[in-house]
Amino acid sequence: RLAAAVHGAIATTVDASGNGYLSEYQGCVVSKVTAGGTVSHLVGTGTCTHAPGTGAAAGFDTPIGVEFRTATQLLVCENYGGYLRTVNTADGSTAVVAGTSVRGFLDGPAGTSKVHHPHSVAVDSSGIAFYTDDTYHAVRKLDTSSVTTTIAGTGASGNSDNVIGIWAEFNRPSGIEVDSSGNLFVIDRNNAALRLVAPDGVVTTLLPTGTLTT
Repeated sequence: RLAAAVHGAIATTVDASGNGYLSEYQGCVVSKVTAGGTVSHLVGTGTCTHAPGTGAAAGFDTPIGVEFRTATQLLVCENYGGYLRTVNTADGSTAVVAGTSVRGFLDGPAGTSKVHHPHSVAVDSSGIAFYTDDTYHAVRKLDTSSVTTTIAGTGASGNSDNVIGIWAEFNRPSGIEVDSSGNLFVIDRNNAALRLVAPDGVVTTLLPTGTLTT
């Protein structure tokens, strides 16, 4: 049971010590929750504006997906800001690893790559991250040197598979997870489908496309 108010909690992950970390997309903070239910803000000013900095001085514009890259390095999808950022959970320091002040869709290293609306992130055993960009309908890879590469999706919405990833089409991909074999499982939200991106890059539909309901 949480001992403090939480505003718009949307995603969570845990560290090796059992502490939980959750993104608050309305409060625009990332919070830490101990096993005893104590809540503290790790980063975020409480105002939904991007700003570099440490701890309470670091501004996040609508954080959503969170996942650990290393034991103390937390990846955060800053959805409206158009950034993928790291947070050091030991001291609250932050860094941008994908995205610039101009949102877009461009592969490349940190400082050059462009992201529009990063939604969710997963990390494999080697520290390679995979994240969804729901505006450009794509699945993207962030390697351990923080170089972004698009591995699935054309940048336009659609619904096609049984092809290599860069020719496959998605419609607002959101949740993502990676298994121990390197398979990516992607929620294709507006196609109401669960998609698989295999290690060889081929995209298939695991759960049949249905009718989107609200």
